[in-house]
Amino acid sequence: MPKPIVETFAVIGILLIALVMHIQGGRPIADIIPIIALFGAAIVKLMPALFLITQQSTEVRYNIASVNPVHDDLMALQSAQKKVS
Repeated sequence: MPKPIVETFAVIGILLIALVMHIQGGRPIADIIPIIALFGAAIVKLMPALFLITQQSTEVRYNIASVNPVHDDLMALQSAQKKVS
């Protein structure tokens, strides 16, 4: 997923959390601002890891097409060796 879309969802999520805290908890906005800053800092720190996980999962899905035939050949070779032994 492109970075601007993920960042947009993150900002919307943080704003929704702040809105819920304000409406349900009755907290004043001044008390919610430090929590919003904490969530923002956490998201900034987690973004590179999330993008790395996404990139690596895409690579796995791309490469699985070449791994499966090799695995099948190795399993066939192993069963053939068991029959000979």
